[in-house]
Amino acid sequence: MCALMGVTKSLGGRSIDDGIRVVGVNPGGVETERMIMIQRTRAQREFGDPERWREYFKDKPLNRAATPDEIANVVLFLASDRASWVSGAVVPVDGGFLHRESWF
Repeated sequence: MCALMGVTKSLGGRSIDDGIRVVGVNPGGVETERMIMIQRTRAQREFGDPERWREYFKDKPLNRAATPDEIANVVLFLASDRASWVSGAVVPVDGGFLHRESWF
């Protein structure tokens, strides 16, 4: 993923001169049907109860994964004229999880 971020930043810094914006979205966990199925299987294996799948998010922001709409809203913004001055940026959409842990 880091290589893609570097390409996005590099291209976005130059392509704007040609009227082309390059932006990226780096989502955290998203509550999709597939993710729910995986977590339910995991909860069945580890807890003996698939209904306990949400427990895997207790250390995440807001104790949950993102909704698909929350990710889509950021993409819609970046694709809109309201983000016309944004290029070469990678937007983390993870509820602050990337910055939650202490790196020092």
